[in-house]
Amino acid sequence: MDAAGSAYLAGSTFDPVFPATAGAYQTAYDGPSSFSYFPPPDAFVLKLKPDGSGVVWATYLGGAGADAATSLALDGSGVVWLAGTTGSSDFPNAQGWSQGGDFLAGISATGAALPYCARYPTGTVAQSLAVDSYGLLHAAGGGGIVSAISPVGKPASQIFGIANAAYGSAGGQMARGEVISIFGPDIGPATPVSYTPTGAGSVPASLGGVQVMMGSYALPLLYVSASQINAVAPFSLYGSAAGLTLQVINNGVATPFFPFSSITADPEIFQNPDGSAVAVNQDGTINSAEHPAKSGSIVSIWVTGVGTTPANLQDGQIATGANPFDCCVVYAPSAATVVHSGSAPGAVAGVVQINFQLPLSFLTLSTTEVEVAVGGHYSYPVAIYTAQ
Repeated sequence: MDAAGSAYLAGSTFDPVFPATAGAYQTAYDGPSSFSYFPPPDAFVLKLKPDGSGVVWATYLGGAGADAATSLALDGSGVVWLAGTTGSSDFPNAQGWSQGGDFLAGISATGAALPYCARYPTGTVAQSLAVDSYGLLHAAGGGGIVSAISPVGKPASQIFGIANAAYGSAGGQMARGEVISIFGPDIGPATPVSYTPTGAGSVPASLGGVQVMMGSYALPLLYVSASQINAVAPFSLYGSAAGLTLQVINNGVATPFFPFSSITADPEIFQNPDGSAVAVNQDGTINSAEHPAKSGSIVSIWVTGVGTTPANLQDGQIATGANPFDCCVVYAPSAATVVHSGSAPGAVAGVVQINFQLPLSFLTLSTTEVEVAVGGHYSYPVAIYTAQ
């Protein structure tokens, strides 16, 4: 509620008679025009008269995918700030440095303009939002991060959050040996750089002028760019440890320290762009809708975050063989027989290959959900294409 007593509502809708008003930022639903079932919703914000008798203004905010406003705050100038989630590739992102699934947006006091709109890494800002007396935004994400964000000027170079590189929202924790993605504005080179193995068959600790430091230890780096760095957590980490920090040094310029904690395991399965598992069938074909795995056959998947030290491998070393170690339970959807789990040939230590047997029958299903569990920690369920 503002000083005049007007109340504000925000959420998501695809209602064709939503009362979007003339002069509002977006007066028409922006999603696709034809659906077999329900269309994906747009976010909305609506300002009510002080006595609740009608709408002052109302506007959509969104794109072709599903968008939702989940939190709302007002600043001293009357700008309405929204935090939420977006699945739209065309969602407005004028001030953004990320292509993640969360967003922050500022809508003018009249509802007619969008002075600020930016996407943020998934799980970093959509949970809760507040504005202080200086106009600084304080946003909380589902991954446990609370950030202070200035909506004016270029974002400062900083670590905004870390996530399992296979899947997951950004937060502030990692397991030993986990391949992680580090997100933040201006943390690496404008032109992305991927690693080339060193002469010793390892991943370098400096790439494109960038280092990621955990104390005096430099993490092995797989990929660096202006907004994302992929690195490997050291195997010396132990679960339930706190008081740890990361810092990115980009061509001599250091970010503030980012606090994180270590956990015993954070398993996730590597995925394709369509959300299915990166998997290889028993006959050597890549698992897909055109090449499903047969019931009872062996399927290979790749995981990181199991928190187990592989035999004979050091931090950053690239595996040359399938060194076995017992790390994981696989559910597909009931407990499956794990034929092999161990280091993945050609991949950095911390990536684990798991070969398991699919159930003998899938009824009429064209996909089967697979989960990996390590010590009570479960991965996100991922689909594998299957057939009789």
